[in-house]
Amino acid sequence: MKKCENKRDGFHTRWGFILACIGSAVGMGNIWLFPYRVGQFGGAVFLIPYLIFVILIGFAGVIGEMTFGRAMEAGTLGAFGKAMEKVGKSKGLGEWLALIPVLGGFALAVGYSVVVGWILRFLAGALSGTALEAESSGAYFGSIASHFGSVGWHVLGLGFMLWDKRFSLYLLRGQEHWFMALI
Repeated sequence: MKKCENKRDGFHTRWGFILACIGSAVGMGNIWLFPYRVGQFGGAVFLIPYLIFVILIGFAGVIGEMTFGRAMEAGTLGAFGKAMEKVGKSKGLGEWLALIPVLGGFALAVGYSVVVGWILRFLAGALSGTALEAESSGAYFGSIASHFGSVGWHVLGLGFMLWDKRFSLYLLRGQEHWFMALI
């Protein structure tokens, strides 16, 4: 009888993994709000506790999440289900609990899709010239962000965010090789 191998996707290099962790840890708040907060709360005085909390919480979160996933040898739903079975509870209860982080990730994707929609709308406006005709970029943004003016663009952005898994994994592998070439 032939033994079935369970091949899992993974990173080909350590740097690819490190860059993916950094990329997933840096969110919109760190890009948009961070410079403002540093200036508002005194520069280095704000940076010291910020870096301490990022290192402590981020490090513990990444290590904990990876350890849990590797120990259970499964994705989110399977890992929570197996963990509940190991403590004598229902696998179904674990899978229901696993919906919390899954839906949280989905909510993040929806939030990012709004930003992606605005970016696509700005790109289309820049290419067509309508963004350049506005009196300022703030006025243009105000016109596209109000009265459901960009819903179609947000849906398109959501489509990009929820693209077919096989294609996104293919892109991820390609990005890893591209990042390695840059380093």
